[in-house]
Amino acid sequence: MLDKLTDSKQFERLAIDLLEAEGLFIEPGSEPRVDPNGTDFLAIEEFKSHGGEVIRVRWRVQCKHYAPSHTNLRRDEVVKILNLFDLTPPADDGLFIIISTDYSHEVDRVLKGYKELHPSRHVKVWNQRQLISKLERHPDILKRYGLSNVNSDFLSIFATLNPSISINTLLISDQSALAHDLARGLRHLGWKLTFLPVWNYQDVTRLQLLRHAIRHDTVDLVVCFLGDSFGLPLPKMLIDIMLACHELGSAMLFFPFLAWSLKSNRNMALRDLIPVELLDPTESRDYNAAYLLGGYKEGDFRELLAFDSFAEDQYMELSSKKNDVEFTRGLSDKFGISHSFEYLRPIRGANVRFKDNFGTPLVVTQENKHGRICYLNTCCHSCLSNVPVLSPLSSSADFSILFRNVLNWLIKDRAA
Repeated sequence: MLDKLTDSKQFERLAIDLLEAEGLFIEPGSEPRVDPNGTDFLAIEEFKSHGGEVIRVRWRVQCKHYAPSHTNLRRDEVVKILNLFDLTPPADDGLFIIISTDYSHEVDRVLKGYKELHPSRHVKVWNQRQLISKLERHPDILKRYGLSNVNSDFLSIFATLNPSISINTLLISDQSALAHDLARGLRHLGWKLTFLPVWNYQDVTRLQLLRHAIRHDTVDLVVCFLGDSFGLPLPKMLIDIMLACHELGSAMLFFPFLAWSLKSNRNMALRDLIPVELLDPTESRDYNAAYLLGGYKEGDFRELLAFDSFAEDQYMELSSKKNDVEFTRGLSDKFGISHSFEYLRPIRGANVRFKDNFGTPLVVTQENKHGRICYLNTCCHSCLSNVPVLSPLSSSADFSILFRNVLNWLIKDRAA
């Protein structure tokens, strides 16, 4: 859709509006302008660590609008950009390149080589997919620039579930946007839904009522979120209800941060139902903190990452060609989402059915004598974000299709 922006200055203005909407501050008098070093404008990013430390980066933003010509950023161009950046004081400034198309593998190698030689310099690049994944969060900006609203119509996507039958669902919920979007989608389908938010399942009387109701009604699907309430252990009575449902044949759909809770010795009675375990990424041969977090965040998160092993509101790219066909039906060849997730590995007997391009599992499944289990490794949790984080169901059509495919797999046995 970005080829509708025929003027490079309009693309720069779009980038400014988007970064401001994402919580960055545009330095007065810096936008848009002609700079001999290629800088189009300056953007200040500030965020806090979990420990309260404030980190500040002053980005020198360069916008490359190649969408009308359908060309990509070339190797000689990025070499020139990096050479000019090296001549630009101060040393703690960052380089932020925003491209309306993409960049080649050669450019990727140049950027990685530069980061290895200059570990203290901050460099960030958004390609078209990452730019669109951010724009999808802000339909007002899309409308302002006359761009197609590519936000997910997940209600219509869910309506293509096969078979389209009523499923009795117990939704144990945190208060994330993803949980509420899912509830809305299932109600739209006509499924019977018991929606149990965190403040209800912490109440013993309500759990007793739920236990009584479950005894008299078959539950087809149990969905469990922790999300923003991940530090609170689930009540024993609720876990007993979940275990009883599965023993009677309920399919199970789990989300972060249940793997984290097990690693922290919480909710241990669910251990046999969780098909993943938390991975310390520093133990992986593929670990690269700069790639995962952005070099400027390493000092903030490296110690936390080694302990808690999750990422908050990070952009990851996915390819349908590298994953299980049962879960890729209807997906684009490549797409990206900005979300929170855990660094995981499957337990013995579980299968990774979909992973991102870095290898982090997104969909992990397992089957036992009682039924099907899935761990969907995505969440809206982002306590460090300056702006509300949308549900990926609302912001990504591809993710909504993947979610539909997950639901199809879980309820397949219910077709009869």
